[in-house]
Amino acid sequence: MIQGNQICWAHVGDCRLYLLRKGRIIQQTQDHTPIQELLARGEISADEARFHPQRSNVSRCLGGSSQLPKVSLTNTRLEKNDTILLCSDGLWAAVPEQNLISLGAADDLEASAYKLAEDAESASYPHSDNISMVALRWIADTRSDSRKASPVTDQSNGSAGDPLQQAIDTIHQAMIDYAAEIKKV
Repeated sequence: MIQGNQICWAHVGDCRLYLLRKGRIIQQTQDHTPIQELLARGEISADEARFHPQRSNVSRCLGGSSQLPKVSLTNTRLEKNDTILLCSDGLWAAVPEQNLISLGAADDLEASAYKLAEDAESASYPHSDNISMVALRWIADTRSDSRKASPVTDQSNGSAGDPLQQAIDTIHQAMIDYAAEIKKV
């Protein structure tokens, strides 16, 4: 969710959100997988994780259980020309990280996104996974009354309160604000 120049996201599983700025990954979601846990503990290297036989297993996901999974929530401010890339593991696992980063500097975001998807498909053929992505270039918040989104913290860091409810409340407030903006037009 983007409101003003604030971006908030909720994450479960192994699809990723990348925030790209000035040729670098500023933020990236952490996969909810046993392999990511091994990597975080230093028990395997990034190269070992990339080819691990259990690399497609997830430890948290939507569906498959009557219990809602623990959701990671994060927010940050956007800066002019930031690029947000939301993509499936069929994309990020198939291409080098530098190819993802280069999307942030692309003049033609749409053409570069299509090329990136084609590269992922070629790299993983004939066993390619689904390749899905949404890319957005943040130009700027041009509203003079730019409002700040309610702060949302990352539940995976043990924050107090109910972050999922906070995110729902923030989205609800954004919908109310959006409806008010539409009435002005």
